[in-house]
Order: sequence, then C-alpha cells, then structure tokens
Amino acid sequence: MTCFLMENPRAVFIHIPKTAGTSVQAMWGTHPVRRCFGHIPTDWMDAPKFSIVRDPKARFLSAVRMFKYGSTGRTGTGEKPRMPKLTIDQALDIAQDARIAFDRTQRFHKANLKHHLLPQTHPFNCLHLADHIFRQETLSRDLAALDLPGLKPLPHLRLSTEESADLQLSERQLSRLEWIFAKDYKQLGYALDGKVVSDVSLKPPTAPDIWSKWPAFFSDETIRVDRADDALPAPDVDLEPFEQDVILGVPKSTWPGRSANLVDHFQKLMPEFVGQTRLAHLAACCIVVIRRKGDTGTALPLFRRIINDHTDVVLSDMSSRWLTSVSDTLADWGDSDVQKALGLCGSMLSNSVKLAETERMIYAIPRPWPPAARHGRNGTMYDGVISFWQENGDMIDNQLDRVANSLELDTLGGKVLIEITCRILQNDTFFRRMSALAGEPQVPLVSPKARERLQRIAHKWL
Repeated sequence: MTCFLMENPRAVFIHIPKTAGTSVQAMWGTHPVRRCFGHIPTDWMDAPKFSIVRDPKARFLSAVRMFKYGSTGRTGTGEKPRMPKLTIDQALDIAQDARIAFDRTQRFHKANLKHHLLPQTHPFNCLHLADHIFRQETLSRDLAALDLPGLKPLPHLRLSTEESADLQLSERQLSRLEWIFAKDYKQLGYALDGKVVSDVSLKPPTAPDIWSKWPAFFSDETIRVDRADDALPAPDVDLEPFEQDVILGVPKSTWPGRSANLVDHFQKLMPEFVGQTRLAHLAACCIVVIRRKGDTGTALPLFRRIINDHTDVVLSDMSSRWLTSVSDTLADWGDSDVQKALGLCGSMLSNSVKLAETERMIYAIPRPWPPAARHGRNGTMYDGVISFWQENGDMIDNQLDRVANSLELDTLGGKVLIEITCRILQNDTFFRRMSALAGEPQVPLVSPKARERLQRIAHKWL
C-alpha cells in the first residue's frame, strides 16, 4: 500500500495495488505531493481519506497478469513483463511466503509482487483509516460521494496486454486463494464468485504497528543531516514493536557507501539485518546520526534506551561491524569513564584484528591449515616484544580472563567487549588460529635450503 497526498483538491488516496489506482490518480492530472507506506502522517489526517477494494480473486489475477504479461497505460513501473515465467502456483507461494518483504523497503521482483498480493485488509494497507471505501466494480458511480470539485472523469489507463488461458485457477488453486484471502472475503463482503453480499465491515488492528512509529523510514522523504532528528522515531517511542518485528527480505553483504539522504542511507543498511530484529537496525541508524551530528537530542537518547534496555537482543543480532560501531559510540559517548574505556578496548581489539587480517589478505602467501611447517624461530619481533610461545604461552587465556572480568566494571561495556571477543574467536581470525595452536607442539622449521630459496624469491619480487 502507498498512501498518496493529493492536492487541488486535497485528499489522501489510500492506494491498494490493483484497485484502479493509476486511473484514480489521473483524475487529479498531477503527481502526488508526498507518499508514505503503512501509515498516514498526522498532518494529513485533516484531509478526506478514501480507498478502493476489489474482489480478491479478480485482484489476484490482475496482479499475476501484470507481472507475467505487462500492462499498458501511463509511463511507469508495471508496463513491461517483470516475471514472464510466473505461474499461478508460484504467485500463491509468494503470497504465503512470510520471508518475503512486502513493505516497499526492498524492490526485487518477488517483493514487489508480494506487495501487490498483500491482503487488502492487512494493517499495512491502512484500509481501517479510510473515511470512504469504494468498490472497483462500481467505482465510477461511487466516487461522487467524495464531493471533490475539479476532478477529471475517471479514465481506464492500465490494462493487461493480453488475456491467457493459463491464468485459470484449478480447484486446488482456488482453495488456496480462498484461504489466503479469507479475511478479505469476510470483511469486504465478497462471495467466492465475486459478487457483493454484504457491506464492508473492518476489524481494527489489535497489535501495534511498526510503520507509524517510524514514519520517515516508511516514506519517500529526503532528510539530510540538518534535520537528522526527523529521520528517527521519537526518543520515547515504544520499542516493543521494534523488538518483535523481524526484517524480511533477501540478505545482502555489507553496504560500504554513504548517502546524504538519511532515509535512503537507512534503507540501504537494512539488508544487512535481514532475519534480525528491527531494533538492531534502528540502533545502527542511531549510530549513523550520532557519527554525523553528535548528540542531536533524539539519536543519542534513543541509542542509549535501545542498548541499555535491550542489550542481549541487540548485541546478538548485530554483526561484528556494528558491534565495533557500538564500541566506538560507547568510547565517545559512554555514560561513565569506565564505560568509555571498555568501549575503547572493544574498538581497539576489533580494529586491530581487522588490520591484521587485511594485511594478511594483501601480502601473505596462503598457508595450509593446520600449518605443516614454520618459517622462523621464536624471538624478538619489534621494540622488545617477543613472539607468542605456542607450546606454553598463556597470553591468550590471560586476555580472555581480563575480558570476562570486564563485566564487573560496567555491565553494558563488558557485554559489548565480550560479544566482540566471542565473534573474533568464532570466525577465521589470527586470534582463533593462534588459540587453536596454543598448547600444541611446535611444528618443524622449514629446511635451511627451502628458506634460502624463499628468501631469493622474496628479494626478487618484493
């Protein structure tokens, strides 16, 4: 669902996909002033709000037909076939797949189709906020109830490019469709044959939604750092829905970029948190704002609430990248000197491992694991520092004991430091590799002849 703020005349069009939305917008002759998803901003609530519903089966087939064959009409998305091999069963699978995002935060084809197939009565569609609900089957007649002067006649703009016998539902497919859209049939008053048998009777949502609590994120607003507070929820927002909401979609690797538009930046970070709670993503977004603007009055208090009240949830859902960022933030903005010091420890530890592994990636020759031979003896490396004594050295155990004891100094700072250490030990890092070798006999040295040959090669090429 996309809520459109229309002007001249002013109205809010609660657009449910495949219910004549393109045609209705054309009645204004201009593009919407603003868009938002899953909620209606408070400054729009004074305008008349209307929506359109449709027989669930006809709407489902219209969406499948558009994605499979394309459509005609106004220039825009949906005119070219996006999923030409789409079948009825595949569309029903996508409609039922709880792992696919529907809220417009991801725009790959399956997510777009899921958005179009979302039941009309789903809270995201905001149908319960409409002052007027019309039926597409009688739209030309019903729109007169809006009483908005100056609108153009209703056109019929977006038509499927072809009809096809392969979009006929079998009995089995029809049963699946009826089950998926059972609430639409019951609350919107449609019979299974598409006839209207009763008035619309909606049940208001019972669970708190996430979309109205973070309105900027679910909108098309451009918010730069001078309005950073507007990009985040209020500092006293109820965090329970964020903890309960798991981010859907396709996970992606770390996004290393930077966007001047904070909303765009937040949305590009989100694929890193797919499968995790939205609370962890929100904490990361707070860190972005703190990095750019410091204590804005919203970002830092909200970050502290999240990290103090939901420590275990957030730390377990964050990658090492973001755990390091939490440590950086505690080092800069911790509640006490001890917390700042522990934040610095976590940051130094994580970034030291990052530098060591980066150097190995750039310069080191790949080695077998476990090592079959060593190239040098134990001894002084630099400025009096001697190498780790593999057979009897207790440096690693001592370090881990000190990390564990940090909990006694500051609970939050200690937990962050421990989580970073655990991630370093869980992954293929020099810390884990050396821990695995501790207490084991030394592997034999490379022969003098082989060492001499390696030195000649190094002298020639390095």
